[in-house]
Amino acid sequence: MANKCKYKVAYLELNSANRISFLNNKKFITDHFKHLNIDFYPNVIYRDLINILSHKYDFFIIDMGVLNQNSLAEFLRQDARFIIGYSNRIKAPTYNNYINFILSPYDIKDNNKNKILKNTNTTLLSNLGLSDDIKTFSKQYHCSLNSIPFFFNPFHLTSAEWNFFQDMTKHIL
Repeated sequence: MANKCKYKVAYLELNSANRISFLNNKKFITDHFKHLNIDFYPNVIYRDLINILSHKYDFFIIDMGVLNQNSLAEFLRQDARFIIGYSNRIKAPTYNNYINFILSPYDIKDNNKNKILKNTNTTLLSNLGLSDDIKTFSKQYHCSLNSIPFFFNPFHLTSAEWNFFQDMTKHIL
């Protein structure tokens, strides 16, 4: 999307997974690098976050890995939030508990989860979720999910994949 819309985008890996360094064909990289006109910052630590956020970008994508008490405040400060989990019946209770943890600063009741999620620009996504699992999850836990499609190559999107990202970001663009 960054290339097609001509946005200046930075992707910050605010966790220690170091997965994005593989885009640069190196086993371990700590310096920022550019790939397909997106600036990638692997293994960002909190003390460097303010400095990076002061750079002139149109959008920052912050990958926090698994949220916890230490990263929740930073997550809640963001303009738009995407929470990715699994809606299958084995992992659904864990995903619901995780959603409740994220919404813990708010006064949540099952019947107002969707309202809080919408008011806070929080989108729930099911990683490769089957439509039956998503429907069951939504009914059981009182919140709606969007399914993330499989991307064969996330750097060369098909029109259907492009439409998915446009739908997910239309409230922030």
